[in-house]
Amino acid sequence: MAMSEFAVPSPVDGLQAASDAAATVDVECVFADQGVGDRVASWLADRDGFAVERSADPEAVLERLEATDCVVTDEDRVVDLVEGMSDRAESAPVVFYTDDADASPPDEVLDDEWVDVVREIDEGSLPVLAHRVRALAEHRRTADLAARALAAADAATDGIAVLGPGGTIAFANEQFARLFGYDRDDLAGHPWRELFAAETADRIEADALSAVADGWQWLGTCEGRRADGDAMTLRTRVTGAGGDAVVLAVVQQSSETPA
Repeated sequence: MAMSEFAVPSPVDGLQAASDAAATVDVECVFADQGVGDRVASWLADRDGFAVERSADPEAVLERLEATDCVVTDEDRVVDLVEGMSDRAESAPVVFYTDDADASPPDEVLDDEWVDVVREIDEGSLPVLAHRVRALAEHRRTADLAARALAAADAATDGIAVLGPGGTIAFANEQFARLFGYDRDDLAGHPWRELFAAETADRIEADALSAVADGWQWLGTCEGRRADGDAMTLRTRVTGAGGDAVVLAVVQQSSETPA
């Protein structure tokens, strides 16, 4: 690597540790049928990674949503719960658990991306129920984390973009768009290589993206290209964000000569 470039440990390692620490799923079991509710709650509570609260009152659960990762409920409670969540700032995924093959909540409930259904209440379906609960809870946590990260990116003074598949930009904050002379909406789907001199783009692809793939973040001085063709010197950080996501953060350094 050139003197202006180096790789350092990625902060994603810390995010993974935080994710592991938050692995316990807080579940609310809300059933009109007390026998089924007790059986489901007891079964989940005996499994590692689940903390279970038992209630027959949907209103009580709605008051505890801030501390709830997922709700398991039956036909007599699911509509009240989903509708009640729509009127509140807090919400949680819901698994509708029923032994009636024909039972189905209204379409507006089933169309909610945070509602799932498990049919046939028996010993064989309980592992399926546990899997659905954990999957929904983890999906919701990931979505909430992404939303907070994007909100933070919008407020950042650095130009920040998330690189998507196929070498395009999936997200860019206002500062990033302004720095490169684009309207923000025009950057979605835009090839990221076009924002840099050809030699710089090759260097980012060869050095930075390989460093990120190995679990590091890359720092370097790069030559950027504005929409009007003007060159600019950028201090650039390339970081992994979990999975295949790559974050590109840049700060203009007009006092330097583009490398």
